[in-house]
Order: sequence, then structure tokens, then C-alpha cells
Amino acid sequence: MDLQLRQVMHHIEHEFEWESCFRLHIYCMPVFAQIIKWCATDRIVYIKTMRMLFKKLFEDMSANGQESSNVTILDSTAECIDYKILAKPVALHHPLTRLLAGLSLHLNKFDLTFEANEFDIMERPSSIQMMEPSLRTTVFIGQIQAGLWRRNGHSLNEQAMAYNDPRWRKELKEQDITMLQLAAAMMKPDDFMINVINKYDLLKWTLESFDCKEDDSVRQINTLVEEFLSTMIYILGERYAVWFCPQHW
Repeated sequence: MDLQLRQVMHHIEHEFEWESCFRLHIYCMPVFAQIIKWCATDRIVYIKTMRMLFKKLFEDMSANGQESSNVTILDSTAECIDYKILAKPVALHHPLTRLLAGLSLHLNKFDLTFEANEFDIMERPSSIQMMEPSLRTTVFIGQIQAGLWRRNGHSLNEQAMAYNDPRWRKELKEQDITMLQLAAAMMKPDDFMINVINKYDLLKWTLESFDCKEDDSVRQINTLVEEFLSTMIYILGERYAVWFCPQHW
């Protein structure tokens, strides 16, 4: 929904109409909350809903034909989804992924995990695929803060402010952080870190030969690094519940 493509050569002539999407989201917020509350009352309903979400997300990702590549940082190599946010369309809204994040917080209630037999189906996204929409949005907001989308007009700054607004962040930013926490708990630490660093396009920053001389590009990279570190603090420091923690980190 509301896919946006970064303008490289020229400024946009007309501001992007984003308020209607946020208005729709506001109307759906209580509905999502009721769905999660309802599913958490019955084990069978909960399992069937989770399986339906897995299947739908897998179908959407397969239809988009996502490609992957191996990325190496120092001595560690991980498989990453090859999707450059600065060159391809990106959306701020992905309700199914956030609904999955909200439902996942009730796994402990039914003594379930993502590796449970009840979720052992063929049409199920991997941990990397599940976190991809939330990771794209998080990086997208960081790039806006770094000024990489300035040719797309002031509407993107307004969207970034709305994304972090306390009135709406519970179903936006907080659900994205929850999904990233889930992925971090299920993945190897090195694989998770490489995927996040690669999506922020900070591979050059990890090299010892990185040139730190002051210019516009370095200032933008510094802002992206700050956004990346802030995201990692959210992932590692903010807990929804006591049990919700990767023990091997």
C-alpha cells in the first residue's frame, strides 16, 4: 500500500497523498486490536490464524520474486534479501506483518514457538522474510531522517513524524520493533546483524578503509549509523514481556 519510489534526478511536482492511508490505518487500529484479543482466547483459532498469515505472507513474497545473495562482514557470511530501498518501491504500511507481530506475543500463552509442529507447513516464510517488511520500513524512516529522500517532498517528513507519533506508534513502529525482535530471537546473531547492516547500506562503514572526511555523503552515512544504532538499542533494550528475549544474545 502507498508504494513510493525515490526521486533521483528531479523533485516531484506534486506532493504525495499520504493522509488517506494513515486515516485508513487509524480506522483499522481498533479492529486489529480486537482480532488479536479474539485469537488469543482460543488455541485452535490462534493456530489457524497464524497459519493463514504465514501462508498469505509466503504467497505475497513468492509473487514478488525476491532474490537473495550472500553478504560478508569480516569473517561472517549471511544470506540477505537483495532489495535496495533507494532504488526500488517501498511502503510504510504492511498490516499483515504487524498483525503477525502482535499475535506472536501470545505464543507463550499456548506453550507454542515458531518451531512448533502446529506451524510446520510448506508455505511459511523464513525468519529473514518475516522481518523484511518491518526492516524496510525502519530503514526507510532512517533514510528520510538522513535527507536521502528530500526530492520526494515534505510529505515524507510528515509521514516519518506520524510514524513516531505516540498516538499511532503502537501499531506502527512498536510492531515493527517487535517483529525485528522476533527475528533476532530466531536467527543467529551474526546473520541478523549482517542483514540489518546490509539493509541500511552500511557495508562500507564496516570497513577499516572507510574514509571519514567531512562531506555531504559522510554526514548522511553518519545519520544512518545513528539510526541503525538507535534501532539496535530498541531491539535489545525494549522488552514486551520477561520471556520475550533471545537467550543466546
